[in-house]
Parts: sequence; C-alpha cells; structure tokens
Amino acid sequence: MSSATRDSTSQLCKVFVGGIAITTDDETFRNYFSEFGNVVDSVIIRDQLSNRSKGFGFITFDKPERVDELLEKRPFSIDGKEVEVKRAIPREEISPIAHTKTKKIFVGGLSKEVTSDEVRDHFEEKFGGVDEVQFIYDKDTQEFRGFCFVTMNNEDVVDKIVIDQSHSFRNKPCTVKKAEPKGTKSSAALPHNNRISNYASLGAYYYSEPSPLDLYYMGYGYGATGYDRFNPLGQVSHTRGATSSSLYSATRGRYRPY
Repeated sequence: MSSATRDSTSQLCKVFVGGIAITTDDETFRNYFSEFGNVVDSVIIRDQLSNRSKGFGFITFDKPERVDELLEKRPFSIDGKEVEVKRAIPREEISPIAHTKTKKIFVGGLSKEVTSDEVRDHFEEKFGGVDEVQFIYDKDTQEFRGFCFVTMNNEDVVDKIVIDQSHSFRNKPCTVKKAEPKGTKSSAALPHNNRISNYASLGAYYYSEPSPLDLYYMGYGYGATGYDRFNPLGQVSHTRGATSSSLYSATRGRYRPY
C-alpha cells in the first residue's frame, strides 16, 4: 500500500462532531462514540486560555467502515443535546463549497479513450449507486474534453469520494472534486468575515491556503504536542486532555467543520 493510500485511509476514519454541549467532557464524548466502534483518538476543541469547550470535536475510528456505519445511524444526542456528525475533510481538499451537500462530483484529467461505462463502473464498485454520468464534449468538434460529471445516489458518499483521491482510469490519475453549482462565488469574492470559518454556521473551507489571520480565528492542527491553535505571529501549542493523549505529526493536516 502506498503512503498516499495509507493517508487517505486514515483520513476516512475521522469524523467532525458539532453542537457539543459545553458541559460534555472528554470521557463522555469518547465513550459515547465507542459504542459504535473502536475509537483510537478523540478530542473536544477548547479555548487554549480558558479551556472552555468550543462546541465541536473530532473522533477517529480504527476503520473507515465504522464511519460509514455511524453516518447511517444519525441523529445523535450527547448529554441531551443533538450533535451534528460529518466526515472530517482534510485541509488539502478545502473549497468554497466543501460544506455543501451534493450528489454531483467533477472528474477531470481523463484521457480521450476513457468511456462513460468505465467511469460508472469505477464509482459503483467502490462507492455504491451512480445515477448519471455526463461526459462533456466540444460543441464544435464533438471531441471529449477530458472531464465529466458523476451524480451519485447518496450525498454522504460524495465526501468519501473526495477524501479518497486514489482515483485513476487506464493507469492515469484523475482529479475528483465536488461539482460547483452555477453562480457559486469563490471565497475571494466574499467579505472577509464571511470567509472566516465559525462554528455558528458550522464553518466553511477555503479554496486557497488560509491566511495567518484566518488560521488565528479558526486553525487547528495535528501538531507535535497535540491539536494546535495558530496565531498570526506564530504557532502556540496547547496540550489536550487525558483522553486525547496520542500525538500527531505536523504532516497529518488540519481539519475544520464545514
């Protein structure tokens, strides 16, 4: 198994949990999700100064299948408060529409020899039912333009497809992203306050690398001493609770609610 495949598999084991009651502690949080599979890591994100819960956290299971099974059992309530559970999307996959629920994906970088049946078979075999495959052709020459749109029959599986990124056809890797609806504005066109992720709206991802100020307002990483918060003048680390003692390398990426 390649390192890219291992990393993709690891990412598929993670979920974001939002709407956590501020009174919910780390042990309760971890124990709740342990009922659904082997939890290898858990963390509730807290303010580094007050240690007050920010109302969201992350759970990592031992297998991607546990996440699939978990999502099918929604909704969930912890300490009498309903929480929102979604796949945690890696920072590398962020986009202005990462928070959007959609069944449609964009598949690019295809060779001209690839057929719609090959594309359909690929996604059906790995991710389930496909409703439609739409190849795009040049309107003048009618030549295939090397990309298509695939509509799945399940919204949840689209996040899994985007995280996977091990897609290839005829030994050629391809690009897979959520399809952007017509009229969607890029993050650069939005007011700054709207571009900054905040849990009140379950946040949003950025298409480009976040600025230091963005990271200050909503930046958490898998750092050498735990989940780190970033500020504009440098990285300030804080230690997680006893139930979240495992450490992550700085290369594991950051996850934000979406």
